[in-house]
Order: sequence, then structure tokens, then C-alpha cells
Amino acid sequence: MNKILIFSIIALTLVVCSVFVVTNPNIVEDYPSHYGDGEVFAPKKGNFDFGTFSIHCVNADNFTSRPITKGYTQFVDDTGEITINVIELDKMINYKKWKITSFLNNELKKPSWTVDGILIHQIDFTSGKPLYSAYQKNSTTNTIVYLSTPNEQETADIMNSFKFKEE
Repeated sequence: MNKILIFSIIALTLVVCSVFVVTNPNIVEDYPSHYGDGEVFAPKKGNFDFGTFSIHCVNADNFTSRPITKGYTQFVDDTGEITINVIELDKMINYKKWKITSFLNNELKKPSWTVDGILIHQIDFTSGKPLYSAYQKNSTTNTIVYLSTPNEQETADIMNSFKFKEE
């Protein structure tokens, strides 16, 4: 009786693990990371080149990368006020992809307005000053860039200079 129960548990575990891997094929892929932990990006005449995209930002001396998880890297400027979230959806397992896209969809449902042609959203925290965010998506590479700054005009200026690079 115990042997049948143990065999059943092992078989069920193998089936569940196999289904998980089949539905999340990128879990076994080893995607090369574009960014290293703590990598510092310095400007050339106010232009920052992050490899897959570039921006113009006069109020930052540098950005430091911080990989959060596979397919999600965050860049924070030297003051800690400007944050760039780079989300590569094809490199994430389905649960994390769903979680991040749900968060972004909820953020994009908040009231918005246009500044210099850029759709701006306000992020309110329970403590501290509000932040202003903007969003860009490259449908070809399934990459999202979500930027926030403490100033709506600065957010618009950075996003107006934003360019995805061709791969």
C-alpha cells in the first residue's frame, strides 16, 4: 500500500513539473543578460546608451542597473529619483509575466494627461511625493520600458528622446 502511494506521488510530481516546463519553455532557456548587476551607465553629452534603447537625460550623472529577475532590470539614477524599468516579457515565466502586465495595466488605468505628446500617469504612494510615469512598448521584441520621475515635464522630455534600437 505504501509503495503505491509513494509511486503515485512521484508520478504526479513528474507530471506537474513537466506541465510547468512545457507551459514555460523559457524557464530552461539561458538568455544572455544585456545588463550586469551594478553596471553603471554614464552619459555622452546627456545621451545614455543602454544597448537596447537610448534616452537623453540632463538631470542624471549616471544610471546603475539592478536586475530584479530574469527579464526584468531596473535602472536608477545617481539621485535615486529617476527609475527606468526594462521588462523583456519573452524572457519571463508566465506567472511573472502575468503579474507584471497586470500591475502595468492597473497603472495605465489611472487618470492620465498629455505633456508634450507623452501620456503621463501619476503614481501616488502613501508617503512621499508623487511620481510621474510613462510607458513605451516595442512589440517586435516584446519589451516594455516604464519610466518614473518626480517631475511630469522631465518624464515627458525623457520619453520624447527615447529610442528603441533595432536588433
